[in-house]
Amino acid sequence: MLSYPLMAGLWPPARPGPVGQNRAITAKSPYTAILCRQFLPRNQDLPQTVNYPLNDTQALAPMFETANPEPPAIDSGRLRILQGVPLGLSANWRLAQGVDSLVAARAHGSHVWDTAGNEYVDYVCGLGTVLLGHAHPDVNAAISAQLELGIQTAATNPREIQLADELCAAMPGMDSIRFHISNAAAILTALKIARVATSRDLVVRFAGHYHGRQALGETLVLPWNDAEALRAAFSAHGATIAGVIVEPVMASRGGFEPAGSFLGLVRHLTSSHQSLFILNESFTGLRIALQGAIGKYLLTGKLGPDLVICGQSLGNGAPIGALAGCAKLMELLVTNAVPHFSTFNGNGLGIAAGLAMLSRLRLGGQGLYHNLTTRGRQLMSGLEQLGIETGVPVITRGPGPIFWVDLSSKPASEPAFDVPMAEHPRYEQFRHAMLEHGVRLLPGGTWYIGTAHDDIDIDLTLSAARVVLAEIGAAG
Repeated sequence: MLSYPLMAGLWPPARPGPVGQNRAITAKSPYTAILCRQFLPRNQDLPQTVNYPLNDTQALAPMFETANPEPPAIDSGRLRILQGVPLGLSANWRLAQGVDSLVAARAHGSHVWDTAGNEYVDYVCGLGTVLLGHAHPDVNAAISAQLELGIQTAATNPREIQLADELCAAMPGMDSIRFHISNAAAILTALKIARVATSRDLVVRFAGHYHGRQALGETLVLPWNDAEALRAAFSAHGATIAGVIVEPVMASRGGFEPAGSFLGLVRHLTSSHQSLFILNESFTGLRIALQGAIGKYLLTGKLGPDLVICGQSLGNGAPIGALAGCAKLMELLVTNAVPHFSTFNGNGLGIAAGLAMLSRLRLGGQGLYHNLTTRGRQLMSGLEQLGIETGVPVITRGPGPIFWVDLSSKPASEPAFDVPMAEHPRYEQFRHAMLEHGVRLLPGGTWYIGTAHDDIDIDLTLSAARVVLAEIGAAG
C-alpha cells in the first residue's frame, strides 16, 4: 500500500486560473504519481495520509481530474499565475511578497532583472546566501571547472577535504566538518548530536530565533537576552537540557544582537550542566566576519561553542550546508551513533563554490569586511536620517552586513514568546513602493548587504527611500 498526503481543502491543489476560475493540477499519468511515491523518505514523519492500492488507477484517477489547462500568464515580469508550479512558488516565504513576487530573468552583482527587463538593486541576496554578489566570476569559474570533473560522484573528493580544513582553520575550536545540502539539515544533525551526547532530550532556544521550519523536538523557548530567565531554566531543568541553540543575531525578527555577556552566560551555564552550546550561524557566518560570530563576539577558548552551523552564504548561492564541531562530538557521526545520510551531501558544485568563496574572502581580508560593514551602516544611518526628515519613524538594528529596518511607531522589542510575526503595514507599504522605485526588499524588515553593493547602489536606495517615506509621511 502506498501513502498520499491528504490535506483538508487543499487536494486537488487548486489555484486561480488566468481568467479567475479555479483549476487543479494535471498529472500526465496516474502511474507516474504512483511510482513517484513508491519510495518514502526514511525516518521522517508523514502528514495524515490516505492509502491507495499499487497500480489501481481507477481509485486514484479522480484525484487528478482537471479541465482545459492553460499556459502561464506573466504580467510585466511580476508573478501572477504559473500553472506548472503551485502559485508559481517553490518556497512559501514568497507568498509574503504578494504581487511583488518577481519572475527573475537574471542576476548579476548587486542587481536583479525581471522578465520585462526591469532592474532592481537587490537586498534579498538569495535570502542571505549570496555575499559576493550574483554570478561572481570566481565562483562561476569554480563551478564551471567542477562541471568538467563531475557533479555528483557520491564519493569523497580532495576539494571536500580542503574546504573542511579551511573552514576549521577559520573557526577556532572546530576540529572537523560534515557537509549537508542545506543548513536546515545541519541544524537537525546538531540537535541529534546534542541529544545523543548527553542522553537528554530538552533543547533551549530563544523566541524570535530562526532554526528552520522543521520540527526541532522537545524545546523550551526563552526570551532573548534575558539572563534571569536562562538561569531559572537551568536551575529548574538543568539535568534534562541537552543543549542551547542560539542565533548570535536575531536576523529574521528584529536584528537584535546579544546583550553584553549574554553569550558568555550561555557558555557558562551549558558547561556547568554538561550540555552543549550550539551556535547557529546560518545568517551571520562569513557575512559579519570571516570567523563569523566566533570572531565578532570573541567566542574563543573557553567561551567557544561546541557545535557551529556554518554560514549559508558559504556557496554564494550554491546549495551547501555545513556543521562544525569538536572531534569528540563529531565522532558520533563516524560511529553512526548519530545517523547522517543524504544523497547530495558534499555535492561537487557546492564544494567548489565554497572553496572559491573562502579564497575571495581571505584575499579581501579585513578591508572587505570593513567596507561591507561601512556600507551597511551607511544605509542604516541614512534611512534613520530620512525618517527624521519625513516624520516617519525609522529604527535600524544589526551589525551592518545584515540589519533590520523597523517603521512602526512603537519600536519592536525582543519577543518574549515564539509567536508568528506579521509584517507591519507601514513597512509593507514601504517595501511595495520601493520596488516600484527599483529597490527589492524582503518582507518583514531584514536587509542583506553584499560586497557587490557600491556607493551608487546606496545613493539610489536612499534617494528612493526619501521619495517613498515622504509619500508615507504625507499620507499620515
